[in-house]
Amino acid sequence: MKLKKIVLTMLVGLALTSCKKDDPIIPNEEEVITTVIYTLTPEEGAEETVVLKYYTDGSNTTDGIYTQTGVVQKNATYIGALKVLNETTDPVDDVTLEIEEEAVDHQFFYIKPQGVNVNYLDKDANKHPIGLSTKFITDNDFVGGNLTIILRHEPNKFGENVSDGDIMNAGGGSDLEVVFNLNDED
Repeated sequence: MKLKKIVLTMLVGLALTSCKKDDPIIPNEEEVITTVIYTLTPEEGAEETVVLKYYTDGSNTTDGIYTQTGVVQKNATYIGALKVLNETTDPVDDVTLEIEEEAVDHQFFYIKPQGVNVNYLDKDANKHPIGLSTKFITDNDFVGGNLTIILRHEPNKFGENVSDGDIMNAGGGSDLEVVFNLNDED
């Protein structure tokens, strides 16, 4: 009889301790992004700053507006700075800061037209690229074309060629994808 009481007490104790309430998992909410600004500041071979801007109202029901100020020149080197904003809030929310804070979970990818090379200048805490700061280089083959910028959330930064900007093995989910039609000097 004593053994039954001991076993019963142990089973009740085990049941009570195994039914511990877990802390709720708070999901990382997807950021609202209304504006993307990619500023190309001349470093070598170019004379003017180029500003590429994408804007939408954030509703996902309207197409965005794309603008380009300045002309991308052949055989030139620019320093690229990417800024991401949510302009539906007052004050405006600089989503760029959140991306920097969560850099290990984000990477921008640049799908480039012929004659363009984009190199990462910034790194996260694990020495993997982020893509907010870049070196944008054009050669003699550049004649304009589409530049696609994609922000991946939780990419596999250890994937083959992902650190070189190849999105094929990155995985993760896309938080943003914008396509700029670059105008060249001709």
